[in-house]
Amino acid sequence: MPPPGTPFGRWTLVQPIAQGGTGTVWRAIEAGTGNALAIKLLPLDAGGAELAARESEVMVRVRHPGVVRVHATLEAHGHAAIVLDLAEGSLAELVQRAGPLPVEVALDAALLASEALAAAHAAGVVHRDVKPHNLLWFREAPPVRLSDFGIARAPADARTRTGALLGSIPFMAPEQRRDARAVLPATDVYALAVTLAWLCLGEAPDDPFAPDAAGGLTARGIDARVAQLITE
Repeated sequence: MPPPGTPFGRWTLVQPIAQGGTGTVWRAIEAGTGNALAIKLLPLDAGGAELAARESEVMVRVRHPGVVRVHATLEAHGHAAIVLDLAEGSLAELVQRAGPLPVEVALDAALLASEALAAAHAAGVVHRDVKPHNLLWFREAPPVRLSDFGIARAPADARTRTGALLGSIPFMAPEQRRDARAVLPATDVYALAVTLAWLCLGEAPDDPFAPDAAGGLTARGIDARVAQLITE
């Protein structure tokens, strides 16, 4: 892993801020402007060039302000890099620090995420990994944006093998657990509903597949409107 101070094009790495399954996200500073951005680094020896190209292409394809913006892609120091908007953090981190969100705040966040997902679905993209960790918050509008399209399914994408398991349990819908190629826009809607409950509870519902899940959520103090969304 490159150390702090390593230049990537006109950006210089400052510190790592998140670790994902395929790469590390760094805070970086742009030369000349001093602007802070995020750089996602993916090792070239682990297929990083292809992964970075695919993810950036999918994000650009969606073209919606509720999707984190790609500023550039490049390769240096044994890594492919995607330069992105720098967030204050994820909603998962926010909840972990401050506790569950008020229902009204969580609903507003879910609505913003749903608008980004609608744009993705209109572009033929299924995200496949909607969760609080991939909803980032910003001080400027829109305050919630969808990130990490690393395992998204795009049109004419035949790279996912039949029966593959991709995603994050317990946010995965039943069809996604059976086969990652069997996903539909509704798969992301399911994940967003579980995410909404997570934001309100501070954790995932006990068993979102159980017939009595709505009753269990309501018993734990969750607004009935939210509980209904989880099980519809």
